[in-house]
Amino acid sequence: MANSVIDRILESIAKLGDLPFIGHMGRAPGTYEWVVRGLPYIVVYQIDSNHGEVQVTAVFHGAQDR
Repeated sequence: MANSVIDRILESIAKLGDLPFIGHMGRAPGTYEWVVRGLPYIVVYQIDSNHGEVQVTAVFHGAQDR
């Protein structure tokens, strides 16, 4: 059974926990962006080095006007 779009987005976000710097610098200062492979979604996140956390701040469809 194929994974749902939500499952694929969550799997992509889970990778950021192990490799937080695989994304590129985001449009907003202090953020990074990671494109969900095979889908038109972009995960916007910040890295909290003090707590060892990746904080997802938004998920956008690539065609969305942000």
